Amino acid sequence: MTIPGGFGEYISFTRVAMFTHLLTTGATLIGGLVSAMLYGITTLQTYVYYMHYSEDDSTTKFIVAIVWVMDTLHVSFTCHMLYYYLITNYGALMSLEYIVWSFSASLVVNSIVITIVQLFFAHKIYHLSRRKLRWLVTAPIIVLVLAQFGFSMATAVVTLVNDTVTYATQARARAPQFQERSVS
Repeated sequence: MTIPGGFGEYISFTRVAMFTHLLTTGATLIGGLVSAMLYGITTLQTYVYYMHYSEDDSTTKFIVAIVWVMDTLHVSFTCHMLYYYLITNYGALMSLEYIVWSFSASLVVNSIVITIVQLFFAHKIYHLSRRKLRWLVTAPIIVLVLAQFGFSMATAVVTLVNDTVTYATQARARAPQFQERSVS
């Protein structure tokens, strides 16, 4: 028995695909808009930093500049990804099967920014800690930051090389925790 006009055996693939497409692109658009708003805040903070903290050392100024430039690249790649899926391929449901190059580039840039910021904080924690505890506190932080960077780079490379979504879903389906178990 099925629900008339609802979820059942008579529901068409295109109706499900269109519903999934609307959910996916809506979430992507909202994420891109939030990212652009946060980029505006980052730009304002960068401007205020250079206007009010001109006495900071050149290394800190360089790190702030690099983070801002990388954030600019990240927002640019996100805008390209949104334009590709929402404007260029509007209504082309099969375009969701292809991962555009700017997605992988955005992952790489975002991972670099995260690593720079976390290593900067680890550096500050090192200098604020007592001498006997410095390496005991900061070594695990540095190891975890570098592990996260390695995993994120591996993810970016896999998505760049295997640029179809079906590869990811097939790998997930082959994993033992996602296979259906027979009830005996």
